[in-house]
Amino acid sequence: MLQSNNMEVSSITKDDDSFTDGIVVIHSYLAKGLEFDVVFIYDASNKNCNSEDERLLLYTCFTRALHVLNIYYVGEVTSLLK
Repeated sequence: MLQSNNMEVSSITKDDDSFTDGIVVIHSYLAKGLEFDVVFIYDASNKNCNSEDERLLLYTCFTRALHVLNIYYVGEVTSLLK
């Protein structure tokens, strides 16, 4: 667990059975059924996200955001968003 600007940063794995307050880093395939105030999607480039499986994972991630969704990419954004 890291601490940044008085916010705890923790990583969640498939073996964890509880969440902590603060910033949570979670793999997209573990996010199904959960909701978060803010969601950051990183590396949503066309080079990285271009298959049907990745489209389904992106959809899961996009629908987890309650208030804010941030999408980051380098180069061209994934064509799955068009």
